Amino acid sequence: MADIPWDDLMDAAEGSDFAPIPQSDYDVKIVETEATKSSTDKPMWKITAEVLNGPHAGRKLFTQQTLSMDSPDALNMFFRQMAAAGLTAEFFKTKPSNERIAEALMGRQFRAKVTIREWQGVPRNNIKQWNPIGAGGGAPGGPPPASGAAPGGPPPPPSSGTTSTPPPPGPPSSSAPPPPAAPAAPAAPPQPPASQEAPAAQAPAQAPPQSAPETNGAAAPPPTQELQPAAAPAGGGADPWVVEERKTGSSEPPPF
Repeated sequence: MADIPWDDLMDAAEGSDFAPIPQSDYDVKIVETEATKSSTDKPMWKITAEVLNGPHAGRKLFTQQTLSMDSPDALNMFFRQMAAAGLTAEFFKTKPSNERIAEALMGRQFRAKVTIREWQGVPRNNIKQWNPIGAGGGAPGGPPPASGAAPGGPPPPPSSGTTSTPPPPGPPSSSAPPPPAAPAAPAAPPQPPASQEAPAAQAPAQAPPQSAPETNGAAAPPPTQELQPAAAPAGGGADPWVVEERKTGSSEPPPF
């Protein structure tokens, strides 16, 4: 009996539709649909999708959509995933039958978020979420980029209709002469120390003394005395006179 080529058989098994592909986001196309019922008698659609591009192009993925009319959250998920494949609210307003929905899904494309889970002890692919084409985190048909990877190349040049902003000027060349220095600000006048007292106010200038009148060699007459009445003494008697200097040159008593 010929030996069994186990190596070749294992390679063939890895290439079957049941071997899971890496978890990622893939652009897929619906190639088979079937309207049926779930185990709980709910409307259900069995769907087969095919990977469109990348190293796993042509691989088939199996999923289903179940209509749970008693769960608002499940209904929200159902209509969002149908919209990702192009069946919007306008389509469902026509009140299509289950078979009509299956027909409308044929050939539709969407971006599938593919995970791996075990089913009966065997790892299988599972389409966890439907997104419109162009959405999702990974490259089409390939594994997601490694965390911390550098972003893509430089941004594209601006379109012809926009005006690019000129780059900022670079530092001045070392050969260029330095700019002239700004003139120094004038120094403030010195301030007297705080402890110094303000100069005392000058006394008003006094008038020069008047010279005595000339007398042609004769002695100058004494200053005129003017008699002023004083208070009468307590015992009565004549009113005395108070002698007062005058400048008139007369010694006559003042008139009464």
